[in-house]
Amino acid sequence: MAQKYETLFRVSWWNDKTQVAEPLAEPVDREAELREELRLVDTALRQLNDEMRDFRTVHCLRTNDFNQITSMQSASITGRAAVERDWRGYCARAHQLLVKHNGLLRELAILTVPGFTEEAQR
Repeated sequence: MAQKYETLFRVSWWNDKTQVAEPLAEPVDREAELREELRLVDTALRQLNDEMRDFRTVHCLRTNDFNQITSMQSASITGRAAVERDWRGYCARAHQLLVKHNGLLRELAILTVPGFTEEAQR
């Protein structure tokens, strides 16, 4: 494949012009990259959802709308702290993935939807 070159003129301190050929950067398909990243984040979200569902089933967790534990069953009295810690870890991971997913969707919309801009959505 033939490489494309851009001609640049550089002037040295003694005023001697030299011609240098540098390769142009390959075009990047940002839309395809975003779609691939979005697919990976979707997969990670599905896996995390499965893990959280299994965790809720094992510990018989019930939560409110804010993911705070309202009831649970534990083998010991002191088991609640460990379950809450693990549950908060799951919730933090889910939050990070959802923020990343939302950012990727916004970037993709800016690229593909005519008239979609950050300012128009505020």
